[in-house]
Amino acid sequence: VVLYEGDSERLYIRKLLGLPDFSSLYDSYIAFIQVGGAYAHNYLPMLTMLKMKTLIITDLDYDKNVVTIENAKSSKSTNATINHCYRLIHPDRGEKYSPTIQELYDFQKKDEVVLYDGLVYLAFQDENSTARTLEEAMLNKLLETNVFEKLKRSEWKSIRKNNKLTFTIPNNKKDEDDSEYSIRKIVEATSNNKTDFMYSVILSGIEEKMLPDYIKKGLLWLAK
Repeated sequence: VVLYEGDSERLYIRKLLGLPDFSSLYDSYIAFIQVGGAYAHNYLPMLTMLKMKTLIITDLDYDKNVVTIENAKSSKSTNATINHCYRLIHPDRGEKYSPTIQELYDFQKKDEVVLYDGLVYLAFQDENSTARTLEEAMLNKLLETNVFEKLKRSEWKSIRKNNKLTFTIPNNKKDEDDSEYSIRKIVEATSNNKTDFMYSVILSGIEEKMLPDYIKKGLLWLAK
């Protein structure tokens, strides 16, 4: 079973299964279930009872207004599934404990994201990507820069053209000829056209080039 958040993830994951690294999954019977980040954990009691190997792909969803990785690490995720899974491993923290992003990065690095005796894998954005969503992580992989670093509007136009991508670039700010915008601002401006962005990635044939590490690790785990 693959539990995922929305249409963008569905399009992307299905396309990724055509890559050589995941060829064994292409011929496997996989149930794709769209659940949203807030609800995936509700399926776990049933799936583990049935002993179904389950990959959860979800977003870290920390405060989008933070402007440095240091501030991001001290903020918290609004993703109920991630927080629920963290508490499964750290029950001493309490039933309502919300871990910081740094705690979630550490949780991930210690491979505590493999749950229920190896039956469930929880995949979300890692510390290297600095991202909070799939789209941010994909642009981070393509550009090899963190989501806070700003690029000039003219640079974003070149990136869009050279990679045949569809995304929205905000207009120049008042009294500026070539305003600077971060990956986060580009994704925020494209929030109503996520599906178009994903279609452009697929049609341009750069899905592997933009493959975030956390999704690759999750799919490789599922393929074992």
